[in-house]
Amino acid sequence: MSLPAWQSKTDSINCWSLLAHIWRQEEMDMGLPREDKGTLVGTTLPLMGATQNAQGMLPLPTRHYTAAIEDVRENVRAKIYAMCTRIGFSHPSDGINTEDKITLCIVENYLDFKTGEVWYEVGSELAQEGLCPTSPDQECLQEIIHCSEERAEEVTRQHIDDTHEAKERQVTAIDASRPSAISLGERFHTTNQSSLNVTTFCSRNITIATSPMKILSENKIGTASQVAPATTS
Repeated sequence: MSLPAWQSKTDSINCWSLLAHIWRQEEMDMGLPREDKGTLVGTTLPLMGATQNAQGMLPLPTRHYTAAIEDVRENVRAKIYAMCTRIGFSHPSDGINTEDKITLCIVENYLDFKTGEVWYEVGSELAQEGLCPTSPDQECLQEIIHCSEERAEEVTRQHIDDTHEAKERQVTAIDASRPSAISLGERFHTTNQSSLNVTTFCSRNITIATSPMKILSENKIGTASQVAPATTS
C-alpha cells in the first residue's frame, strides 16, 4: 500500500494529517511561536526556533556548520519536507482540517524559507567580521532574503484566507441546521427563561430557551379549536 493511501484504523487519520501533527510537535519542542491554527508569526526567519534564536548569528570556522544548517540535521522537518516532495503536495480535502492545511502549506515552502534563513545568516556573519561583499553579491544577497520574506507574506495571506473560509463554512453549517420555516399554529419568540436548566454529564448547567406557559396554553387551545369537528344543535 502506498503512503498517500495510508489511513489509521483507530481514529481515521491519514498520512497528511499525521505528518502535519509531527511537524507541529517538532516546532513546539523547538519553541517556535505560531499564531492561531499554526499560522506564521512573522515573515523574517519563520522557521527559526527559540534555541536557535537565542544562540544568535556567530561567526564560525569554515569546517563548522552554522545554526541554520545544524537545524536541518537535528530535527525531522527536512525529512517531512522530503517525504512530501516525493509523494506530492496534492492532498485530499477529506480528513484534513484547517490547521493541517496551514501546516502543510508551511511544509511546502520549507526550502524557500530555509534558503532565505541561510543567506540571512551569511549576511550577518559578513557584517560581524567587517567584510563587505561586492555590489553584485550584495544585490544578490538582499534579493534572496527579500524573496524569502515576500514568500512568507504570501503564505501568511493564504493562511488568513483559509481561516476565514473555514469560519464561513462553519457559520453556513450552523445556519443550515436551524429551522427554516414555522409550522401552522406555532409562534416564534425570543423569550429566554434562565431558570430552566439541564444538567449535563460534565456537570455544567445549560440554559434552554423555551416558550412561556401562557403562550403554550393559548397556542394549544387555538390549535384544538381548528381541528375539533363542528357540532350541530
